[in-house]
Amino acid sequence: GGPYISQIVAVLTANDAWVMNAWGKTFGFKDRIIGLSDPGAEWSKQLGYGKDLSEVGMGWRTGRWYILLDDLKVVATEGETKSGVSVSGADNVLSKL
Repeated sequence: GGPYISQIVAVLTANDAWVMNAWGKTFGFKDRIIGLSDPGAEWSKQLGYGKDLSEVGMGWRTGRWYILLDDLKVVATEGETKSGVSVSGADNVLSKL
């Protein structure tokens, strides 16, 4: 098999791959941080975390949420129900490890 990967943080947005690449360069994404693109929030919608902002001209976007996987199994997932960052923030997510 391939190399064992112990921990990766993925940042997912509805932005395109070019925007995510620029984010990675700007914020210094390295080996264990990757930027993922979810155009039209298709994956996020399937997980129940899509947000329809068509009324303000933005179409479907991803909400603020996290998913914690262990050996490709969902250990925890939660989305924000209010504006701001609480459940999807680093402190809360790290407390789930």
